[in-house]
Amino acid sequence: MGKMEQLFDMAQKKSPVGYVPFIKACIKYNRREESKKYFAKVHGYQELVAAYIAMGRMRYGKSALILL
Repeated sequence: MGKMEQLFDMAQKKSPVGYVPFIKACIKYNRREESKKYFAKVHGYQELVAAYIAMGRMRYGKSALILL
């Protein structure tokens, strides 16, 4: 099993640290499509803003931040 598959398996359980670290790991290793799997699991505005920023989608992050 590859490292990305291990990361995905670990994320299947509810993450105590949220899913932004998983998104950042995907972006770091140039796996943008993989990051979308974790983005779908993001809950709460603060984590949503952090996820958008980690994915380089600043415009959406700013929009979500305004709603806070």
